[in-house]
Amino acid sequence: MSNYRTPWSASASGTLTSDRLKPKVTKQAGNSASKGNKKGKDAAPKSPRVRELEGILNRLKESEGKAKDPEGGCFCQARSHALSPYVPICTFCGLILCELNPPSSCCPFSSCGVPLLSPAARSSLITRVEVEIEETIRHEIEEEERKREQLKAQEGSFPLLGIPNSSAHQAQRQQPQTYKVLSLNPKTKKATIASYSPRSSTPATPSPSSSVEVLPQGPPRVPPPMPPQVAPQPDPRRPFMDLRNDTAIGATYVARQASLKRVDVVDTSQSEGSDRRRGVGGRVVPGAG
Repeated sequence: MSNYRTPWSASASGTLTSDRLKPKVTKQAGNSASKGNKKGKDAAPKSPRVRELEGILNRLKESEGKAKDPEGGCFCQARSHALSPYVPICTFCGLILCELNPPSSCCPFSSCGVPLLSPAARSSLITRVEVEIEETIRHEIEEEERKREQLKAQEGSFPLLGIPNSSAHQAQRQQPQTYKVLSLNPKTKKATIASYSPRSSTPATPSPSSSVEVLPQGPPRVPPPMPPQVAPQPDPRRPFMDLRNDTAIGATYVARQASLKRVDVVDTSQSEGSDRRRGVGGRVVPGAG
Protein backbone atom coordinates (compact mmCIF):
# COMPACT_ATOMS: atom_id res chain seq x y z
CA MET A 1 0.00 0.00 0.00
CA SER A 2 1.33 3.37 -0.94
CA ASN A 3 2.14 5.90 1.77
CA TYR A 4 1.07 8.80 -0.43
CA ARG A 5 -1.63 10.91 1.22
CA THR A 6 -3.85 13.38 -0.44
CA PRO A 7 -4.81 16.66 1.25
CA TRP A 8 -8.43 15.57 1.43
CA SER A 9 -7.82 12.18 2.98
CA ALA A 10 -9.09 11.60 6.54
CA SER A 11 -5.67 10.95 8.00
CA ALA A 12 -4.11 13.99 6.39
CA SER A 13 -5.61 16.53 8.77
CA GLY A 14 -3.40 19.48 9.39
CA THR A 15 -1.36 19.10 6.21
CA LEU A 16 -2.96 22.08 4.50
CA THR A 17 -1.19 25.42 4.56
CA SER A 18 -4.30 27.18 5.80
CA ASP A 19 -4.48 24.91 8.83
CA ARG A 20 -1.15 26.21 10.06
CA LEU A 21 -2.46 29.80 10.26
CA LYS A 22 -3.57 30.96 13.67
CA PRO A 23 -7.25 31.83 13.84
CA LYS A 24 -8.00 35.49 14.44
CA VAL A 25 -9.84 36.35 17.61
CA THR A 26 -12.99 38.30 16.83
CA LYS A 27 -13.55 41.21 19.18
CA GLN A 28 -16.84 42.23 17.67
CA ALA A 29 -18.89 40.84 20.53
CA GLY A 30 -16.71 42.48 23.14
CA ASN A 31 -16.70 45.80 21.31
CA SER A 32 -20.45 45.71 20.84
CA ALA A 33 -20.95 44.94 24.52
CA SER A 34 -18.65 47.78 25.58
CA LYS A 35 -20.36 50.15 23.17
CA GLY A 36 -23.72 49.10 24.53
CA ASN A 37 -22.60 49.75 28.09
CA LYS A 38 -21.14 53.10 27.10
CA LYS A 39 -24.34 54.09 25.34
CA GLY A 40 -26.31 52.98 28.38
CA LYS A 41 -24.21 55.18 30.63
CA ASP A 42 -24.40 58.14 28.27
CA ALA A 43 -28.13 57.69 27.75
CA ALA A 44 -28.84 58.03 31.48
CA PRO A 45 -30.77 61.27 32.11
CA LYS A 46 -28.88 64.03 33.87
CA SER A 47 -30.31 66.63 36.16
CA PRO A 48 -30.29 70.31 35.17
CA ARG A 49 -27.69 71.04 37.85
CA VAL A 50 -25.29 68.42 36.47
CA ARG A 51 -25.75 69.72 32.92
CA GLU A 52 -25.08 73.26 34.13
CA LEU A 53 -21.88 72.22 35.89
CA GLU A 54 -20.70 70.24 32.87
CA GLY A 55 -21.27 73.29 30.65
CA ILE A 56 -19.18 75.45 33.00
CA LEU A 57 -16.44 72.81 33.03
CA ASN A 58 -16.35 72.50 29.23
CA ARG A 59 -16.14 76.26 28.77
CA LEU A 60 -13.33 76.51 31.32
CA LYS A 61 -11.33 73.84 29.47
CA GLU A 62 -11.96 75.15 25.95
CA SER A 63 -11.69 78.94 26.32
CA GLU A 64 -8.72 81.02 27.44
CA GLY A 65 -10.77 83.68 29.23
CA LYS A 66 -10.23 86.40 26.63
CA ALA A 67 -13.65 86.17 24.94
CA LYS A 68 -16.61 88.14 26.23
CA ASP A 69 -19.90 86.67 27.32
CA PRO A 70 -22.14 86.35 24.20
CA GLU A 71 -25.13 87.41 26.30
CA GLY A 72 -23.44 90.63 27.41
CA GLY A 73 -23.02 89.79 31.08
CA CYS A 74 -24.93 91.40 33.94
CA PHE A 75 -24.17 94.67 35.76
CA CYS A 76 -26.52 94.34 38.73
CA GLN A 77 -23.45 94.00 41.05
CA ALA A 78 -25.20 91.24 43.04
CA ARG A 79 -28.22 93.45 43.78
CA SER A 80 -30.73 91.52 41.64
CA HIS A 81 -28.98 88.12 41.55
CA ALA A 82 -26.79 86.12 43.91
CA LEU A 83 -23.05 86.69 44.10
CA SER A 84 -20.96 84.54 41.77
CA PRO A 85 -19.64 81.49 43.70
CA TYR A 86 -16.60 81.19 41.40
CA VAL A 87 -15.42 84.76 40.59
CA PRO A 88 -17.16 87.31 42.86
CA ILE A 89 -15.12 90.35 41.76
CA CYS A 90 -12.91 91.53 38.90
CA THR A 91 -9.43 91.96 40.34
CA PHE A 92 -8.56 94.66 37.78
CA CYS A 93 -11.48 97.14 37.82
CA GLY A 94 -13.26 95.99 41.01
CA LEU A 95 -16.63 95.20 39.37
CA ILE A 96 -18.85 93.02 41.59
CA LEU A 97 -19.96 89.98 39.56
CA CYS A 98 -23.23 88.09 40.04
CA GLU A 99 -23.93 84.45 39.22
CA LEU A 100 -24.97 85.26 35.62
CA ASN A 101 -21.40 86.21 34.66
CA PRO A 102 -19.56 83.04 33.55
CA PRO A 103 -16.07 82.57 35.01
CA SER A 104 -14.71 81.42 31.64
CA SER A 105 -15.13 84.86 30.01
CA CYS A 106 -13.42 88.20 30.56
CA CYS A 107 -14.72 91.22 32.46
CA PRO A 108 -18.00 92.45 30.93
CA PHE A 109 -16.93 96.10 31.15
CA SER A 110 -15.93 97.34 27.70
CA SER A 111 -13.20 99.55 29.20
CA CYS A 112 -11.69 96.61 31.12
CA GLY A 113 -11.87 93.30 29.21
CA VAL A 114 -9.28 91.56 31.45
CA PRO A 115 -9.63 87.76 31.99
CA LEU A 116 -11.33 87.03 35.28
CA LEU A 117 -9.06 84.06 36.11
CA SER A 118 -5.32 83.57 36.03
CA PRO A 119 -3.96 80.24 34.69
CA ALA A 120 -3.40 78.92 38.22
CA ALA A 121 -6.87 79.99 39.37
CA ARG A 122 -8.40 78.44 36.23
CA SER A 123 -6.82 75.02 36.87
CA SER A 124 -7.89 75.17 40.51
CA LEU A 125 -11.45 76.04 39.51
CA ILE A 126 -11.55 73.15 37.00
CA THR A 127 -10.64 70.72 39.79
CA ARG A 128 -13.26 72.28 42.04
CA VAL A 129 -16.02 71.95 39.42
CA GLU A 130 -15.10 68.31 38.72
CA VAL A 131 -15.38 67.48 42.42
CA GLU A 132 -18.69 69.35 42.59
CA ILE A 133 -20.05 67.31 39.66
CA GLU A 134 -19.09 64.02 41.36
CA GLU A 135 -20.66 65.08 44.65
CA THR A 136 -23.85 66.20 42.91
CA ILE A 137 -24.21 62.90 41.04
CA ARG A 138 -23.53 60.90 44.23
CA HIS A 139 -26.09 62.94 46.16
CA GLU A 140 -28.71 62.42 43.43
CA ILE A 141 -28.09 58.65 43.38
CA GLU A 142 -28.41 58.45 47.16
CA GLU A 143 -31.62 60.48 47.04
CA GLU A 144 -33.06 58.20 44.37
CA GLU A 145 -32.14 55.09 46.39
CA ARG A 146 -33.72 56.59 49.49
CA LYS A 147 -36.97 57.28 47.64
CA ARG A 148 -36.99 53.75 46.22
CA GLU A 149 -36.45 52.20 49.65
CA GLN A 150 -39.16 54.40 51.11
CA LEU A 151 -41.61 53.36 48.39
CA LYS A 152 -40.74 49.69 48.88
CA ALA A 153 -41.31 50.01 52.62
CA GLN A 154 -44.72 51.55 52.04
CA GLU A 155 -45.82 48.83 49.61
CA GLY A 156 -44.59 45.95 51.79
CA SER A 157 -42.76 42.78 50.85
CA PHE A 158 -45.85 41.16 49.25
CA PRO A 159 -47.37 42.28 45.93
CA LEU A 160 -50.67 44.07 46.04
CA LEU A 161 -53.62 41.82 45.20
CA GLY A 162 -56.30 42.79 42.74
CA ILE A 163 -54.02 45.03 40.67
CA PRO A 164 -53.12 43.51 37.28
CA ASN A 165 -49.68 43.76 35.77
CA SER A 166 -49.22 47.22 34.32
CA SER A 167 -47.51 46.07 31.09
CA ALA A 168 -50.03 43.29 30.35
CA HIS A 169 -52.93 45.56 31.25
CA GLN A 170 -51.60 48.30 29.00
CA ALA A 171 -51.07 45.87 26.09
CA GLN A 172 -54.60 44.56 26.55
CA ARG A 173 -55.97 48.09 26.44
CA GLN A 174 -54.00 48.95 23.33
CA GLN A 175 -55.32 45.95 21.36
CA PRO A 176 -58.53 46.82 19.46
CA GLN A 177 -61.43 44.71 20.72
CA THR A 178 -63.62 43.42 17.85
CA TYR A 179 -67.22 42.37 18.26
CA LYS A 180 -69.73 40.65 15.96
CA VAL A 181 -73.26 41.78 15.20
CA LEU A 182 -75.97 39.38 13.99
CA SER A 183 -78.65 41.04 11.88
CA LEU A 184 -81.74 39.61 10.14
CA ASN A 185 -82.98 40.96 6.82
CA PRO A 186 -86.78 41.28 7.01
CA LYS A 187 -87.25 40.85 3.25
CA THR A 188 -84.97 37.94 2.46
CA LYS A 189 -85.19 36.39 5.95
CA LYS A 190 -81.41 35.82 5.90
CA ALA A 191 -79.10 36.32 8.81
CA THR A 192 -75.86 38.26 8.29
CA ILE A 193 -72.91 38.48 10.66
CA ALA A 194 -70.72 41.61 10.62
CA SER A 195 -67.66 42.31 12.76
CA TYR A 196 -66.79 45.79 14.02
CA SER A 197 -63.78 47.21 15.86
CA PRO A 198 -63.95 50.48 17.82
CA ARG A 199 -61.61 53.31 16.95
CA SER A 200 -58.79 54.10 19.33
CA SER A 201 -59.23 57.28 21.32
CA THR A 202 -55.54 58.20 21.03
CA PRO A 203 -54.50 59.78 17.71
CA ALA A 204 -52.08 57.87 15.49
CA THR A 205 -49.78 60.85 14.98
CA PRO A 206 -48.80 63.18 17.81
CA SER A 207 -50.04 66.73 17.66
CA PRO A 208 -47.50 69.32 16.45
CA SER A 209 -47.86 71.26 19.68
CA SER A 210 -46.53 68.33 21.73
CA SER A 211 -43.31 68.13 19.69
CA VAL A 212 -42.47 71.80 20.21
CA GLU A 213 -40.00 72.21 23.05
CA VAL A 214 -40.31 75.41 25.00
CA LEU A 215 -36.88 76.68 26.01
CA PRO A 216 -36.70 78.15 29.50
CA GLN A 217 -35.89 81.84 29.64
CA GLY A 218 -33.10 82.97 31.87
CA PRO A 219 -33.39 85.69 34.50
CA PRO A 220 -33.38 89.29 33.25
CA ARG A 221 -29.97 90.91 32.94
CA VAL A 222 -29.09 94.45 33.96
CA PRO A 223 -27.49 96.50 31.14
CA PRO A 224 -24.22 98.39 31.70
CA PRO A 225 -24.50 101.87 33.23
CA MET A 226 -24.42 104.95 31.03
CA PRO A 227 -21.07 106.79 30.93
CA PRO A 228 -21.02 110.05 32.95
CA GLN A 229 -21.51 113.25 30.98
CA VAL A 230 -18.42 115.40 30.58
CA ALA A 231 -18.98 118.99 31.82
CA PRO A 232 -15.84 121.06 31.07
CA GLN A 233 -15.11 124.22 32.98
CA PRO A 234 -15.77 127.44 31.01
CA ASP A 235 -12.85 129.59 29.91
CA PRO A 236 -12.28 132.50 32.35
CA ARG A 237 -11.74 134.80 29.37
CA ARG A 238 -15.08 133.72 27.87
CA PRO A 239 -17.45 132.87 30.72
CA PHE A 240 -20.42 133.50 28.45
CA MET A 241 -19.26 130.91 25.86
CA ASP A 242 -21.95 128.45 24.79
CA LEU A 243 -20.32 125.01 24.76
CA ARG A 244 -23.11 123.51 22.70
CA ASN A 245 -23.26 126.18 19.97
CA ASP A 246 -19.65 127.23 19.72
CA THR A 247 -17.96 127.92 16.40
CA ALA A 248 -15.51 125.10 16.97
CA ILE A 249 -18.40 122.65 16.94
CA GLY A 250 -19.67 123.96 13.60
CA ALA A 251 -22.00 126.85 14.48
CA THR A 252 -22.01 129.84 12.10
CA TYR A 253 -22.77 133.49 12.76
CA VAL A 254 -25.95 134.85 11.15
CA ALA A 255 -25.87 138.61 10.45
CA ARG A 256 -28.84 140.71 11.48
CA GLN A 257 -31.07 141.70 8.59
CA ALA A 258 -31.80 145.43 7.98
CA SER A 259 -35.34 146.42 8.95
CA LEU A 260 -37.31 149.65 8.35
CA LYS A 261 -37.91 151.78 11.45
CA ARG A 262 -41.40 153.13 12.09
CA VAL A 263 -41.58 156.93 12.48
CA ASP A 264 -44.58 158.35 14.34
CA VAL A 265 -45.77 161.91 13.42
CA VAL A 266 -46.41 163.99 16.52
CA ASP A 267 -48.50 167.25 16.60
CA THR A 268 -46.00 169.79 17.91
CA SER A 269 -48.52 172.66 18.34
CA GLN A 270 -50.45 170.86 21.07
CA SER A 271 -47.43 169.34 22.66
CA GLU A 272 -45.58 172.67 23.01
CA GLY A 273 -48.57 174.32 24.73
CA SER A 274 -49.03 171.46 27.09
CA ASP A 275 -45.34 171.46 27.90
CA ARG A 276 -45.46 175.15 28.84
CA ARG A 277 -48.29 174.65 31.31
CA ARG A 278 -46.43 171.85 33.10
CA GLY A 279 -43.51 172.37 35.43
CA VAL A 280 -41.02 170.05 36.99
CA GLY A 281 -42.35 166.57 37.39
CA GLY A 282 -45.28 167.22 35.02
CA ARG A 283 -47.22 169.46 37.47
CA VAL A 284 -49.58 172.10 36.06
CA VAL A 285 -48.37 175.65 36.65
CA PRO A 286 -51.29 178.07 37.26
CA GLY A 287 -51.32 181.19 35.06
CA ALA A 288 -48.96 179.69 32.51
CA GLY A 289 -50.10 180.39 28.95
